[in-house]
This record gives sequence, structure tokens and C-alpha cells, in this order.
Amino acid sequence: MEPGQWNYKYIQAGKPTQNAYIERFNHTYRGKVLNAYLFDRLDEMREVKETFMYEYNYQRPHDSLGLPPAIYRKLMQQGGRAVAVGRSGAKA
Repeated sequence: MEPGQWNYKYIQAGKPTQNAYIERFNHTYRGKVLNAYLFDRLDEMREVKETFMYEYNYQRPHDSLGLPPAIYRKLMQQGGRAVAVGRSGAKA
């Protein structure tokens, strides 16, 4: 795929919960980036977006995993066993 092109992925038939994942992300992104800043230049928006995406994927613990998504994925790829820990600290 060429840079700047979009790759559309549609929800699988019979899997309406797949939409919930993107809606949750959209809500978080809108609240923490789009509604939180008034951008003068596109470069400003890109900087804020890159910072947000890094924090979202590498620093912020996912609610149900208890770990940032990138760390969880790395553990799973290495054959490790991750234990999900929610916000309350209780193992799921």
C-alpha cells in the first residue's frame, strides 16, 4: 500500500462487538486530542497525535489487560503468559 492510502477493514458479519473497540478508541482520541487542543498548524496536530498514540499503546495500561497493549502483545509473541489485572488490582 502506498503512503497516504487508506486500507478499509469492515466489521465481520455477525460480529457487532468489533465496532465497540473502534468506538471506544474514537471516544478516547476525541476527548484527549481533538477536543483538548486548538491547532494552528497541521504539524502541531501531528505532534500531539504521535505523543498520544505512543502513550496509548506503550505507556497506558489497558483496562482489561493491566498492561499497555504493546507490552501485552510482545509477551504473547514470546510465548509468555500475561495475567490480566483490572484497575482495582484484582486478577481477572
